[in-house]
Amino acid sequence: MPAAVPDRAPVSCDTCRHLPSLAAAAFARAGVDELTLTIDAGGGHDRVAQAIRGDLAAVGVDLVIEELPFAEYL
Repeated sequence: MPAAVPDRAPVSCDTCRHLPSLAAAAFARAGVDELTLTIDAGGGHDRVAQAIRGDLAAVGVDLVIEELPFAEYL
């Protein structure tokens, strides 16, 4: 798990690793340079969304965070 994830557990298996270089290569091969994450506004997800944004930025992907009121989010 990335260090930004609160209370993360240590790596428990060989396939559960945080490997930014492999992620960057996979996104580049797929032609992905931007993603959108929709979250519940006021739902307390800001911290995790910002952590995800930082991890994706590190591999060349911009993350647009869209916040919707709970009723619209559903």
